[in-house]
Amino acid sequence: MKPKTALVAFAATSIAAACAHAPPPPFHSTHLTVLRANGSFLPLLTARVAGVELPMLLDTGASHSVLPSEFVLKHKLSWDKTSQLMAEGSGLFMVMNKVDGVPVQFEGEPTGGKLDFLMSWLDRTGWGILSPRSLLRPGWALIIDLEGEELRVEPEQEALQNVRKSNSTLRKIDFDDCSIGLVSGRVRVVSATINGRPVAMLLDTGASRSTVMRDNPALATLQPLRECKTAVQSMASVSKACEVDRVTVEFSQTRFVESILVQPLASGCWQGVLGSDVLRHCTLVWGNSSLWAACREPTAGP
Repeated sequence: MKPKTALVAFAATSIAAACAHAPPPPFHSTHLTVLRANGSFLPLLTARVAGVELPMLLDTGASHSVLPSEFVLKHKLSWDKTSQLMAEGSGLFMVMNKVDGVPVQFEGEPTGGKLDFLMSWLDRTGWGILSPRSLLRPGWALIIDLEGEELRVEPEQEALQNVRKSNSTLRKIDFDDCSIGLVSGRVRVVSATINGRPVAMLLDTGASRSTVMRDNPALATLQPLRECKTAVQSMASVSKACEVDRVTVEFSQTRFVESILVQPLASGCWQGVLGSDVLRHCTLVWGNSSLWAACREPTAGP
């Protein structure tokens, strides 16, 4: 039997010097295209980067926005020769370089601005990665609606009011700003349960499938494991994972039953990943220092 491939599971966590932050470009809303394949889900948007159209993965599990080196070199963008290390989803450490002040115009916006990126030398997808951190500023929030296939930026109080109008289950979510070692960027880790066991999970729209790590306290409940033939593609590598059917996941007081992956990896910050297979049932209000979620129990069907 041919092994399945779970689409990208990124966790781009920086462990080196910080990037400077250019003011975010004008941004109100843009369309998200959610790729669906073999139970995997990934949100992509389109932007013109340095005048060239580029698909970008909306990745809440990334501490920085990233451009592939092939794109940077082909379009002769200026990049800093000082290298820094990043850890991607498989735990592999990669050398990356800063690419600051890149012109970006999002689809649907009449004008553009500039964003700071890191450059990946080992990228396997050809996509850019857009981290929410690149768009946020105090008092504002991103509304991430995978089901409605839309990304919006609004004043935070206005965003909360608008989401409450259509979904009364909006709840404030406590999270930890997780860092590893000498970190310049942070990712958000939330509380959830898997098969009734409390777990710390990275909130990661850049992961197409929810995943538990080897140090997850729910691992003992995830039996039997299927053969470990599912290929998991990260930014720069492909690893193998086991698949477990009908796992009960609870997040934001909402219950999901999903087929999830088990990977032989460990992180000091989180014990698993809540990916887009779960988060597509939630509308997230991603503030500069706050987080809210309005989740819906899935109905039958894909």
